[in-house]
Amino acid sequence: YTHLDKKVYGKMVAEFPPKSLGQLTLEQMDQRQTKLKDWFDEFLTMPITPKVLQQVYSFLQVRKHIKDETVNDGLRKFPGAIIKTGYLNKLGGNKGGGTGNWKRRFMVLSDNLLYYENEEAYENGAAPKGKVSLNAIYCPTPNENNPENEFVIYAIPYEFIVRAESKQEMDEWLSIFQKLQAV
Repeated sequence: YTHLDKKVYGKMVAEFPPKSLGQLTLEQMDQRQTKLKDWFDEFLTMPITPKVLQQVYSFLQVRKHIKDETVNDGLRKFPGAIIKTGYLNKLGGNKGGGTGNWKRRFMVLSDNLLYYENEEAYENGAAPKGKVSLNAIYCPTPNENNPENEFVIYAIPYEFIVRAESKQEMDEWLSIFQKLQAV
């Protein structure tokens, strides 16, 4: 079984049965059901951290064929899916008075934007340091003259000011947020 991170969680002994491509005999259905039960029994004893959960969602992903492609933003394949992860520097503290401080945080974008102390904290299942609700967002493209790679996510009623390590990284995040705001 290769869908879970072997170096952290070890290899599962139970084998996940292949998908059936045709009619199965009663004996084959019983064998398949037994293999599925063995696999799920073993799986349920594993520690479920956010990283394992992300891998499980990826593995179990079901794609629907939608005729009207404007409904599908191409990012949210199913609720809870991880869209992007990475480091951003966020402005914290007293933002309005100009005495805010910049903190580097590991961001996990799914249904909301969660941020953690670092990637290790996320992988170990720590609680996030904060959450930005993305129910109503606006993320404008910043001016071209932007050496700090700074952009703003207006998550109504709040604004979340962040900086990326590079222009390319900023553009990747912006592209995703702008697609999400269009949905």
